[in-house]
Amino acid sequence: MFADKNVGLLTFSDRVPDRPGLVQKVLSENGDMNEAAAALYAALHELDQLSAEVIITSLLPETGLGRALNDKLLRAAEKEDSLTADPFQ
Repeated sequence: MFADKNVGLLTFSDRVPDRPGLVQKVLSENGDMNEAAAALYAALHELDQLSAEVIITSLLPETGLGRALNDKLLRAAEKEDSLTADPFQ
């Protein structure tokens, strides 16, 4: 679906295999929620500066700060078309 687009991918702590046109940002390599929260907006800004046409994010763990960040991400996704299938097909 997005195979021909520049795609930004935000993940909490895991990397996925590289694909052409994919720019990955891992919010916290060691799974630290505070580090992820601090990195979120900078990562979004960087993806925007890199001309990502689509930004895909995984949800953070649903506890404490993660719950609040997920709420913001989900509300932002509601304003746009959101997908649940593999976007690279």
